[in-house]
Amino acid sequence: MLKKKPNASQIINNDINRVCARTGKLLFSLSNVNIGITGVSGFIGSSLAIYLVQISKLMDIDVKVYSIDRDDEKAYERVSLLNKDVANEINYVKHDIKEELVKMPELNIIVHAASPARPSIFSEDPIGTIESNCMGLDNICSYLRGKAKAGVVYISTS
Repeated sequence: MLKKKPNASQIINNDINRVCARTGKLLFSLSNVNIGITGVSGFIGSSLAIYLVQISKLMDIDVKVYSIDRDDEKAYERVSLLNKDVANEINYVKHDIKEELVKMPELNIIVHAASPARPSIFSEDPIGTIESNCMGLDNICSYLRGKAKAGVVYISTS
């Protein structure tokens, strides 16, 4: 009898559960932290958002995850595709990271994972790609400047 192959969503969720089991104890310092993630409509941002929600549940720590994306519906669809249960536990904020962060929830950590990742986009709009990376990071740093408990993680595939 042939064994049914898992789909991509099941594989990703299995991987995330394995990572949660291995790293959970290290993450107690995230308790009572609000984490914003840019680029949740992409693979890395959505996987990280799912992981943080799952680890928060697994370790019973209070971590609130915020998706900061210029297309909040696309971000929700991406997370739903990978894990429907988690999609409704993420707070979605529609915002283009190239713009100043003004009307944001109180965030302690922002993971900057927003960037057009396809080479075709970079070749069509190199300035737009650079703006997402550089101006986005500058806007994040400006928003977090002066906060007592603040941090930035920068992820780039472009």
